[in-house]
Amino acid sequence: MSGPPCGVVFLFDCLLVVASCSSGAGAPPDGGGGSPGAAGSPGAGGDSGTGGAQSGGAAGTPGIGGATGGFGGGGAAGGMSGNSAGVDAGIDSAASGVGGMGPAGSGGHAGAGGGGPAGASGTSGSSGGGQGGGGGSGPFTCNLMVGPSPMYQFFSGGFLTYPGIDATRWELIWVAGHYTNAWAMPGDPAWNTTVSHPCAHGSATPDRVIFMATQWTENTANEWETDFDGIIKNIRTKWPAVKRIELMPSTSTPGDTPCPGNGPEKSETMIPAYGYEAIDAMPANYPGLVFSTPHFEVPSCSDFINDGGGPQYAPNATATTGPAILEVAGVFGAYYAAHP
Repeated sequence: MSGPPCGVVFLFDCLLVVASCSSGAGAPPDGGGGSPGAAGSPGAGGDSGTGGAQSGGAAGTPGIGGATGGFGGGGAAGGMSGNSAGVDAGIDSAASGVGGMGPAGSGGHAGAGGGGPAGASGTSGSSGGGQGGGGGSGPFTCNLMVGPSPMYQFFSGGFLTYPGIDATRWELIWVAGHYTNAWAMPGDPAWNTTVSHPCAHGSATPDRVIFMATQWTENTANEWETDFDGIIKNIRTKWPAVKRIELMPSTSTPGDTPCPGNGPEKSETMIPAYGYEAIDAMPANYPGLVFSTPHFEVPSCSDFINDGGGPQYAPNATATTGPAILEVAGVFGAYYAAHP
């Protein structure tokens, strides 16, 4: 049966019962009332029922107690929703009916409370972090690319003007014919090379450094990893405030398979499997700081000089024009426009 109306007073001889109500905003309809408690012999009154809900959701209507039993507690309230993590359980608040007093004897059983439906949990807000801590996600104030002549060619030959690239946030250090074993030497003078196209802000303190690896003398993953350790140490020494270091393999042939112009040494246009293995292993050694990029490939063998005979995209190492340079600039532009 339904509960007593709010604010109504019942007087039964010496038994005074006051019915009170509480409700919560935005909750499902009240749960059904509890079953009446079984009447006991005269005795002490039943315990107080557990309270109704706060604003998370409405409590169920209290069940009417037996002759000497108390009112049953209201149903559990629904959880609060919002941008923070949702509250799974309802929160009890004000106490409901109080058991009546009676002559000595066993107390009656309190009526069971009506269960109101629980509210749904709120959804947690999205996390602001990237792959790791230490500010490892962008956009960055100044991005410094470090590498060989092919990097200079695509950087100056279309990358800076690619849609979505903010040219004021990108700069370059490049040295032709300089391989990872040289860059890894402590104090290698290449790190003091004058910056090309300095960032508008923070040029001397880039917060992201992207290193392009070129190598054809090292023959094992361990040798490559030793070089990368030295390179990372040099970067951190030169720019101690760096937030993110990316290790990038030089561009390879399509599918990293031979092109018509490849010689026995692959002309720096193919990356050995152990090279990729070494690059991809480094982030685990510097969590939250070092990241590996995708394995970039030229769209066509003809993008390399002599159909794969060398790693440049035009015969002159300082050339910045031509369809191959523009095509490769688009490969890197598309990636970094999506990862600023």
